[in-house]
Parts: sequence; C-alpha cells; structure tokens
Amino acid sequence: MKNRLTISVLAAGVVSILAIGWLDYITGREVSLSFFYLLPIIVATITGGRRSGAAMAVLSTATQTIINWPSGNLATHSMLLVWNIGIRLCSFLTVAYLGGWLPWRNATVPQKGEKSPRSGSTHETVPYKNLLPPSNKVGRLLWTIAWGLLFRPTPMFLHAWRAFLLRCFGAHVGRKCAIDPSCRIWAPWNLEIGDDCQVDAHVDCYSVARITVEDRTIIGQGAYLCSASHDFTDPAFPLTHAPIRVGPDAWVAARAFIRPGIVVGRGAMVGVCAVVTRDVEPWTVVAGNPARLVKRRNAEESKDGLVRETDGTIGRRVKASILTFHWAENYGAILQVYALQTALERIGCDVKIIDYQPDYLMNGGRWLWPVSRRNLYADAGILLLRTKWIRSLVTGRKRHLRFEDFRARYLRFTARKYQTLQELRERLPVFDMLVCGSDQIWNPPLRFGVDPAFYLTFGPRTCRRVSFAPSFGSATIDPDY
Repeated sequence: MKNRLTISVLAAGVVSILAIGWLDYITGREVSLSFFYLLPIIVATITGGRRSGAAMAVLSTATQTIINWPSGNLATHSMLLVWNIGIRLCSFLTVAYLGGWLPWRNATVPQKGEKSPRSGSTHETVPYKNLLPPSNKVGRLLWTIAWGLLFRPTPMFLHAWRAFLLRCFGAHVGRKCAIDPSCRIWAPWNLEIGDDCQVDAHVDCYSVARITVEDRTIIGQGAYLCSASHDFTDPAFPLTHAPIRVGPDAWVAARAFIRPGIVVGRGAMVGVCAVVTRDVEPWTVVAGNPARLVKRRNAEESKDGLVRETDGTIGRRVKASILTFHWAENYGAILQVYALQTALERIGCDVKIIDYQPDYLMNGGRWLWPVSRRNLYADAGILLLRTKWIRSLVTGRKRHLRFEDFRARYLRFTARKYQTLQELRERLPVFDMLVCGSDQIWNPPLRFGVDPAFYLTFGPRTCRRVSFAPSFGSATIDPDY
C-alpha cells in the first residue's frame, strides 16, 4: 500500500516538474516559479522519505538547467553550472533532508487489515506519541552540536570546562567533578550532579526525566541511567518517564543498567553489568539480572537513619508510601507532600509517593444535570479541569513548567501510575507503612463521593496504616457517609 502511494506521488511529481518547466520556458519567469519547483520535493519527502525527496531535487535542478541553458560562451555556461549544482541543487537537497525530520514522518504500525511484516498479525494504525514540547527538541539539537564541537573532542583533564559547558545548558554540576568527554547526556537541563562525583567513560545518561547523582558518587564505565521507556501495553507505545536518584557515597559499576524511577540508596553498590529493576537499599551490594541483594556493607555513619545491629550489620530502613494530592498546581498542595516526604526521610524511612491519578480527579468525572446550585458549581469545576490545557497555553505555561520541574527534582514517585483502586490492590509494591495525608483527601464531593483509596483500603493486612493531617474540606457531610 505504501509503495503504491510512493510510486504514485513520484509519478505525479515528475509530471508536475515537467509542467512547471514548460511554463518556465514559455514565460521566462524562473524566479517566481522557484517555489513551485519545491512543492514536489516536499510532497515526495513526506510520503516516500528523504530518498524520494532527493530524486525530485535532482530532477528539478536538471529541468531548470536544461530550460535556462544559455547560448553564450564557456564562461557563461560555467557560471550557470556552478549556480545550479553548487547553490540550487544543494538547497533542494537540504529541503529534502530536513523534511525527513518533520513531525508527520512519525512511524506508524501497519494499516488496519494489513499484516505486520514480523508477526503476521493485523493492527489498526496508531501514530507514535511523543509529548515532549518543540523547545525540548530545539534544545537537544543545540546541545548535540555543542557536544560534538566543544565537549567530546576535549582532552581528558579539562573537567572544569566540561562542567561549565553543562551548566550553560541548565545542568547542576557540583564542585570537583570528573566528567569524561565520551559520556553522553540526552538533556543536560535534567541532570544534577553533586560534589566530588566521577562520571566515567561512555556513561549514557538518558535524562528525559530528572537524573540526580548525589555527592561522592561514582558512575562506572558504560553505565546506562535510563529515565524513560515506552508503555508496551499501548499500541502507540507512548513515552513514559520517571526520575532516577543515585544517593551519596554510592558506586554504579561498569555497564550497569538503571531503569526509570529507581532510587539507589546512600553507600550502595551496583555490581558490574547489573540490571536494577527495584530500589537499592542504603549500604547494600546488589548484582545480577535482575539485580539481587548480595550482602550488606558496614558503615560508620548513622546520620542517614540506618539501624546498627549488635553484630555490626545494618538493618533495613522502613519502606513508606504517601497517598495524597500531588498533581494540583498550587503551592499548598505541592509543598505539603514535599514536607511530609522530608519528615519521613528524616526519621529513617525510604519514601515513595504513590502516583495515584484517577480520572475523576484529573478530568472532573461525570457531568451532572444543572438542576440545582450545587450541580452547577460541580459542573463549573469539571469545566475548569477539562479546559486546563487551554488556560495553561494562554497564561500558565511557565507556571506549569515550574511545578513539573519541582516534582521531577524533589518528589520521589512510584514507577507506575495508578488510576483505579483495583490497580492499587493488584499492582502496588509491598510497603511497610502506608501514609494518607494531608490536604482534603477525605472530601466527599458531589460528583464522585468518597474514594476508598484515600482510606487505605489496599495493601497487605500486616502493613501499618497512618493518617497525617487529612481534612474533609467541607462544612457539611452527607448523612450516608
């Protein structure tokens, strides 16, 4: 199907170029018709790729050269050839090459009823979804140029220069950091490196989400810190991402792989070629595929909340999870969850914020018949939620990006997003303690009533449940509740 379309477009392009060339010949309006020579090139690039566009570019240049061939001397002929081959052909080829990067060239799965070349199954056409803004792509293009010209060719000892260059592109790089010139960083503005860190040769930081490497940490040769992946359960394979944090005094050995959403604890060591699929506890050694606990390390410090046993070993920190409102873009909502996370960490807990985003809270739930003032008020709230993207484009783009940056930098979420209570019951990892609060998590709005998830009706019976400063947010409560 695609080959037929490409052949048809190429044939139409050839006819169009010859027709434009005939008009050029009889009218002599070479300059005014130059834009029309570009149209077949652009169309061929969109449908058939860069090779088809390049073929149309060569044909357009040849047509213009033949039609406008002068009858003068050798010098005139030479100037025309230089103009057509050196300027016009190069310009047309550039258009064809750049056209291959345009967003409508996204990959798609086979058409409905068409068999996949590998599996032989049939699928509906679903375009690839990349939600990253155009500014991200422009920034990465500029960084790629700077990396190739100013970062990669530098001598090994110029660590200060490479740190300066990363800071120019938005990275946070601490003091006395040794960063190898061969390491690859996808987006420097999503990278944070503490003091006295070492990033060895051929390290790959795929920083779609925030990657944080804390003080005195070593990232070994060829390690891959991957903060993004694709949702394979969706035919469109949308991009998913979660931040990675490597704690202080840790060591990620050569060719280790760190998946999105992982936290490597303080003083932990990730073995050679290990594939880390779960959080690594502080002062432990993990290795293998998937990485498993090998042993625990002895530590002299106790400031990080570690429990020292009588035999000199290190006890496990309590795994705690927080369930609250973390997505609202107001300072109270975002700071209350950060404060609770910080308080739990200070008493020695490993903390994760459950990324619970039910549809009724994100998009407002179902509409109500406007038969009362309460229903009208509820529908107004739904309207505000469902048009928030319009408001963010008009007035709140910078505000939205600041909140997103704060979440990525300071809040530690579960790797998976949960939208229903059933998903929390079936797919949530095991925690030692569940904490609900604070904010209006027990508010029973008219649109959807009480959400049992915020009363921690999930998790094993042995898990400890704690509420911290929850509120109802309403002066009256329905007698049913």
